[in-house]
Amino acid sequence: MLDPTEYDFRHDVRGIAVVISNENFNFECGSSIESREYAKEELRKMNEMFSGLGFIVMLFKDLKAQQMEEVIKTGINTFLVSWYCLLLDSL
Repeated sequence: MLDPTEYDFRHDVRGIAVVISNENFNFECGSSIESREYAKEELRKMNEMFSGLGFIVMLFKDLKAQQMEEVIKTGINTFLVSWYCLLLDSL
């Protein structure tokens, strides 16, 4: 019997993994911070890992705060109805 505190990995499709990785940061005030040059590799590795665990993976890069909010709200409102798990990871 499965422990109620553990996720059940016996489903054919585990759920949806939403990964947001930002490489470039530009602020409306004109300032910026150093880019994260490894963001593409980060997305590739996260895709590989979550795909290997049976998740459907949705990758997003360089989203602004409002876009992230829309992705998260859409994921919650759409995917949690049909799937067992919605995993959100923002890097």
